[in-house]
Amino acid sequence: MTKPINIDRFLVFYRNKEELLGLKAEIFSQHSYYFESQVNNPKIIDAGAHVGLATLYFKKQYPLCQITALEPNPLNFKLLEQNVWENDLPNVTCLNVALADTAGNKTLYQDTAESWLSTSSFHKNAWNGEQSTQPIQVQAITLSSLLTNPVDIVKLDIEGAELAVLKEARTQLHLVKRLFIECHPRSQNNTAEIAELLRSHHFQINFVKNGAQISEQKAKRGLVMIEAVNNSNQK
Repeated sequence: MTKPINIDRFLVFYRNKEELLGLKAEIFSQHSYYFESQVNNPKIIDAGAHVGLATLYFKKQYPLCQITALEPNPLNFKLLEQNVWENDLPNVTCLNVALADTAGNKTLYQDTAESWLSTSSFHKNAWNGEQSTQPIQVQAITLSSLLTNPVDIVKLDIEGAELAVLKEARTQLHLVKRLFIECHPRSQNNTAEIAELLRSHHFQINFVKNGAQISEQKAKRGLVMIEAVNNSNQK
């Protein structure tokens, strides 16, 4: 077993150190998921939780927050559960499922070498077509099934399924205060259409890359984070 490392106050178990350190820089150094809440126990959905770094970061910000962490890859999920357990994190529910536009059994493609598992995707050879992958079977649920009550944060890092998942849940997006969406541009998952959908549901949008805000024009190229805040009068 790989020896765990310390990230902030947390002990973190992992599979690929290079992958982990890249995620650490994005989440703990660039503060990709920083937000300010008016309550000390915000409700959070962490979809594409991987081994749990975003979950740990949310717990650093708000120790009493309530998190539903979703991770479809069974190798990642085992480490996610271990990191939640070893760090004694309360109010975290871990679900070994993917988010999709329909519920049920789905084919997920993971790295053939079982190393770079942050790129597990419904798309063969990863979202960008640049990885050698193998299929595995996973269970999927819909975002709408989770949005039965107001939620403070929805974080989506779901490797190219963002637009389909958001479209499925469009009638319940008013229940979400803030979204963090890592956009993986594809012909059927483009940043402009995601932004249009969110704006039509009263979200104000910022585009962020490598920790810095960028223009919408520049956001059309490569991976980009969309931060969306609900400006409607919903409480």
